[in-house]
Amino acid sequence: MQFDGKSLIEILHKTDGPIDVRDEAGSRRYAVPRRVALALAERGDYVGVGNLRRIRYMRPLARGASLRAGSRFTRPVRADASCRIHVAGQVIGCPRANQEFTP
Repeated sequence: MQFDGKSLIEILHKTDGPIDVRDEAGSRRYAVPRRVALALAERGDYVGVGNLRRIRYMRPLARGASLRAGSRFTRPVRADASCRIHVAGQVIGCPRANQEFTP
């Protein structure tokens, strides 16, 4: 499970030993003592992954992540003014399957 804020700080107080810190890609960068992990958690830039007894590792909080998990380079196909069936701007077909590259 993923924890942040006060719940992360509470669990870090229970955690013994060093905590791994990972980068955005999930690669292990280094292990830090509990006091350093608490400082990272208090800044709010990191989230902890583990269970209610122990945090396995911490990773940076994803900034700028959108709720739509699609590509930045594609978008659903929309009708323009020349289409007779669809109104201008209306999505044509299934928005997940019918994609075009963004200009």
